[in-house]
This record gives sequence, C-alpha cells and structure tokens, in this order.
Amino acid sequence: VRTITGTSNQLLNSDYLVIADSSGGNVTMNLPPAANKGQTIHIKRPSASNVVTVTCDSGDNIQADADDSVVIPTTAFQGRCYIADGANTWYRIDAQTAP
Repeated sequence: VRTITGTSNQLLNSDYLVIADSSGGNVTMNLPPAANKGQTIHIKRPSASNVVTVTCDSGDNIQADADDSVVIPTTAFQGRCYIADGANTWYRIDAQTAP
C-alpha cells in the first residue's frame, strides 16, 4: 500500500493499492506501461477534496477514455481498478465502496 499526494506521481510496477490523498491538493498519477499482462492497480481516494487524475504513458491508452486521462469522481471513498492487457491498454473498472 502506498499513499501519494501532489502532482507528477509515477506509479510503479510494484504498486497494487494506491491511496490518493487529495485532502491537501490535487493528485495526479501516471500508470506504468501496460506491457505487464494482468498487472492490477487499485486506486482509492479517501477524501472528496480536490481532484484526482489518472493518466497513462504515451503509446498506451485507458480503455473507454478518449483522452487517456481519468478524473476519479469527487466523492470520498471512490476508487478505480486498472488491469493491463500486456500490450498497450489499461482496462478501467469502476469501484465504489465504503471504507
């Protein structure tokens, strides 16, 4: 489990659960390359404050997001799960759960 804050955060191949702490400001994170088939990264935001944005590397894309950038809704405890296809796509699965 890793907690991140601020902008310009590069997610790692070793990340599995990332807590996006936006209580002090916007959070932006970039997914690692989607080349690791089956890699799963869960992102959870405990705060409804500010904006949490997920992006991907040039050459990769996030399925169902035309601009390859996702803003996680500004509701506390929103989350997203991303699964890599082993080539160049992250598949986004929406998750909404209480703590």
